[in-house]
Amino acid sequence: MPRSAKVSVDPTVPPPAAIVRFFPDPTPIVREYLESAFARALAVEHERQVARLVAEGAAVTDAPSYQRVGDRLKEIGTHRKIVEAFFEPIVKLLYRFHQAACDRRSEVLAPLVEFEAAAKRNRLALEREDARKRQEEAQRLMAIAQQEERERLAREAAFLEQRGEAELASVVLEQAVSAPPPVITIASELPQTQGVSSRENWQWRPVGGNTREARARAVRLVPREFLDLNDRALTAHAKAHGNTVRIPGIEFYDAGSVVVR
Repeated sequence: MPRSAKVSVDPTVPPPAAIVRFFPDPTPIVREYLESAFARALAVEHERQVARLVAEGAAVTDAPSYQRVGDRLKEIGTHRKIVEAFFEPIVKLLYRFHQAACDRRSEVLAPLVEFEAAAKRNRLALEREDARKRQEEAQRLMAIAQQEERERLAREAAFLEQRGEAELASVVLEQAVSAPPPVITIASELPQTQGVSSRENWQWRPVGGNTREARARAVRLVPREFLDLNDRALTAHAKAHGNTVRIPGIEFYDAGSVVVR
């Protein structure tokens, strides 16, 4: 094509960028596409055919109904493919839109997600270090207070002993020995952010870390009520072996299926 030649463009069709600017939310366009006169008419025709196929019901009570339902199954299999072929391009298009939107959303959110995870992890680390230091300080102060209380009671017992009240002095000495430490709590000095708080979030992991070896060791040790049945693995075993290979506590059965070709 010569460089001077121009590609003809229908002036009545706006460029995609203009459509996007005019429709920042594409939902109305998609809905209009799905509910257009042609699509709606064809879908209604498909619905009419579906209603006809299922109108007689699926009950099988004798040989004639057995034959009738079998014939309907073949018709339904054919019509199912027609309906699926009608909707498949639309579904694929919308799926690609969905995937593109999800990917773009993840791309935009990635720095926020990374920051949020790191910020929460770092805040919890400082909170736990602060709690550890406060607990150590509280224990130190409780030990000092307990020792001071014992010394006070010892002085009181000595005074009672000097006054000749030996029995009462003995009681006071017993109190000095058995006196529990006072309860001391130290408030955190970390600043509070309104709307941001921490709470317990108990979870689990195998002793030794979430490794294959640690998980295998945990399976041998944990009580049975914490062991889940692996549905996918058991179904694959059933399909591969039927009921020829036994597993304690499990029964394999033929649920049956009807295949229409």
